[in-house]
Formats: sequence, structure tokens, C-alpha cells
Amino acid sequence: MNKFVWLRILNVLLLLSALFQAGTGVLGWAKGIDVDGSFFIIAHPYNGVFLVALILVHLALNRQWIAQNYFRRAPRPAAAQPAHPAAQARAVVK
Repeated sequence: MNKFVWLRILNVLLLLSALFQAGTGVLGWAKGIDVDGSFFIIAHPYNGVFLVALILVHLALNRQWIAQNYFRRAPRPAAAQPAHPAAQARAVVK
């Protein structure tokens, strides 16, 4: 399968896992809701591990984009280029 197909599937799984994690977190946090031993509270830690694994796979599949956009080398200083004429005019006026 194509990398982009994997990313589409992975992104949907990430969304569903994050929503489930948030929902079970709210259920466990909310007072007045008796959720002891319920499926959702038992599944919360396992889904957390699954969510972290999905995030790591997502980062691995996007490593080239991340490297290009976040780890760019600083541009080399250009050789002495003449200043723009407007900049020269402002320098003279000051």
C-alpha cells in the first residue's frame, strides 16, 4: 500500500483513539458517575498505550516532512549584494 493510504487510515485511528481517550478521561474524572469496573475505565490505560504507538508511527511516516520543515539548515549568508535602491535612498535621508 501507498504511504498516503497508510496515513489516511492512521489519521482516522488517531482521531478515534484520541476521542475515546478524552471521553474515558472525562468519565473517570466526573464526580457522580459510577464507572468503577466499567469497560471504558478499564480500557483507558490500554488505549493510552495504543494512542502513543499510533503517534510514533504517525511521526515515523511523516519524518521526511518534519525534517524538511523543522530541521532546515540556516541559509548561507549571501555574498555582498548591493542594497536595494530604496534602502540606499533612506540611508542617505537619515
